[in-house]
Amino acid sequence: MAVSKKEMIHLLRQMGNSRESVEWFRQRNADLRETMNDISPASPQMGETFSGGRKGDSVGRKVARREDLETKIAINERAIERRMMEFSDLARVIQESLTAEEREVLWLRHGERLRWEQVRQKVHASRSKCFRLEEKGLERLCKSWDRYLENKESEG
Repeated sequence: MAVSKKEMIHLLRQMGNSRESVEWFRQRNADLRETMNDISPASPQMGETFSGGRKGDSVGRKVARREDLETKIAINERAIERRMMEFSDLARVIQESLTAEEREVLWLRHGERLRWEQVRQKVHASRSKCFRLEEKGLERLCKSWDRYLENKESEG
């Protein structure tokens, strides 16, 4: 179950873009709610009961469509909650397992996606020291995240 450095970098980047990573779900829910507001389960209007030459239950279709949209909204809400919980857990593991320098280098490089020269300037260290801090921090973070996931799995 070991998390690779590449996967951890991906998680850090998602965490850095946490707002954007849940925004798609929030926007999708807004669109679904708007669609749902347009679906009125009121009695059929003149000419609505027949579609394509056959009798239809437009109220039943509208109710079923609303239920389908409500289910999709609930799924998106759970996805947002899971993602935010994962970011919260990762932030706690980062705080507990890394030194301040390692946290800063990893966050600047992967969370904020700065170039190495910018990271070096903000940390006030050489590029080679930044590389070492990133390498050591990623190793430690991957091990700590694996332990966290194992503990979470054994508890749940």
